[in-house]
Amino acid sequence: SFILARKGFVLMNSGDPENALPYLERACEGHSSTRNLSDYGACLIQVNRDDEAIQMLKRAELNAGEDSWRVSVLLGTAFLKTKRYEEAVSALEGAMTHSEAKNDVALNYNYAVALLQTGKESEAKAPLEFVVTAEPDHRLALSLLGMLYLMEQDYNSAADILERATKLEGGDKDSSTFYNLGMAKLMLDKPDDAMENFERAVDLDPSSEQASTALAALKPVVESNEGKAIDSEKSGRSTPRSSITKRLSLGSRRGSSSRSGGSVSAQDQVIADAIQAAQGAGTRRMTIFPKKEKDNRSPLERVQGALAPQKP
Repeated sequence: SFILARKGFVLMNSGDPENALPYLERACEGHSSTRNLSDYGACLIQVNRDDEAIQMLKRAELNAGEDSWRVSVLLGTAFLKTKRYEEAVSALEGAMTHSEAKNDVALNYNYAVALLQTGKESEAKAPLEFVVTAEPDHRLALSLLGMLYLMEQDYNSAADILERATKLEGGDKDSSTFYNLGMAKLMLDKPDDAMENFERAVDLDPSSEQASTALAALKPVVESNEGKAIDSEKSGRSTPRSSITKRLSLGSRRGSSSRSGGSVSAQDQVIADAIQAAQGAGTRRMTIFPKKEKDNRSPLERVQGALAPQKP
C-alpha cells in the first residue's frame, strides 16, 4: 500500500494525474488512511472528477487530526469547482485558521473567490490584498481587487490596480478589466481615458452589454464636450470640462442587482439611464422609457450614475 501510494503521489505531482489514479485507488483499498484518501481526492480534483473527490475527502476528514486543514483546503477547492460556494467558504474558512495555511497564496485566492460568490465582498478584500502583496503579478487577484476598490469608491486605488492587471499576460484580453478600468477613469473625471477603455472592452467582447452601454452613453458626451472646446477656442473663450460630482452608490441605487450574469448590474434601468444620458448630450430623442422627473445632472454625471462595476 505504501509503495502504491508513493508511486501515485510522484506521478500526480509530476503532472500525470491520469496515470496516478490507479495507484492511489489501490493504495486506498489496501489502507484507507487520511493521507491516502486525501491524495486520491486531490488527484480526482485534477482530472475533474470533483463529486468523487468530495466523497473521498469527506471520508478523509473523519479522522484527519492535525491534517484536517489540508483536507479542508482540498474540500473547499472541490466545492468551489462544483459551484457549492457556501460549503466552499465554510471549508476554506476552517483551513484559514491554521498557521501554515493562512499564508498560502492559492488558499487565500480561492477563499476570496468563494466569498465573492456568496456576496461577502468586504470579507474578500483582505485575502486578495494578501495575494497581490505576496505575488504582485497575480493578474486575476488584481482584477478582482480592483473591482472591490471600485465598489468601495476608492477610484485611485482601483485605477492603479486595474492598470497593473492590463499590463500582465492575459490582462490585455480581459474585457471586464478594461471595463472596470474605464469606470475608475470615469469617476476620476477622465472621460476620454474612460472611453478608450470602454472601446477596448467592447473590442474584446462585443457581446458585453455593460461595456457597449457605457460606450454608447459616454461617446456622444465626450464628442459634445470636444466640439464645445473647439467652438470656445474659435471665439476666444474658455469652457472647462464639467466637474463630475455625482459618485457611484452601489446597492442603494435604483436598478442595481446582485451578481446577475457575472455582473454587479446590467438591468433595464442601467440601459435606460445610459440612453437618457446620451440623449442629454444631443443625440436624437426617442420615446422609449416613461418620462422621469427633471434631472439636473450633467450628461456626464448621468452616465456615471448609470454604470456599475463588472465581475472579471
